[in-house]
Amino acid sequence: MEMQVKFNLGKTVKSLSKLQRKITKRIPIAINAAAEQGITIIKTRTAKGRDYKGKAFAKYSPGYARQRLARGSQLTPNLIWSGDMLRNINRKKISNTAFKLFFPNPDQNEKASFHNFTGVGKKRVKRVFFKLSKKEEERLRKTFRQSMKKAIRLWVNEKT
Repeated sequence: MEMQVKFNLGKTVKSLSKLQRKITKRIPIAINAAAEQGITIIKTRTAKGRDYKGKAFAKYSPGYARQRLARGSQLTPNLIWSGDMLRNINRKKISNTAFKLFFPNPDQNEKASFHNFTGVGKKRVKRVFFKLSKKEEERLRKTFRQSMKKAIRLWVNEKT
């Protein structure tokens, strides 16, 4: 006794090619979603006065604290004076697997460098805000994966 089962591989190959096109189109969307989330993480964390490790920023010097108080600004170090620096963070896709976050404005880039690398004030206090922890990076990868899964779900729903 025998049985033969035939498959139409032409339809399967065509269907998989369509899925590949959908995934390829989805990559820039997924990269952008992850990059945007990275910016949001940095801005939110910095506004709370926390560095990338989750630790509180070093306190302002007494003189600068008085200056902020006179201006009506809060005394919790959050790197916000005018809001220009954090508002200037931008993103750019550099490949199908990576993006970069940067400060396109040279003045804001310099301010961020001082805070992150050189240190500010007489004591050269560093407040490292422009960095992501391993946990935050994993959140971005998860966002990317979820966006890619959405492309596959859309393809599957199209087939049913």
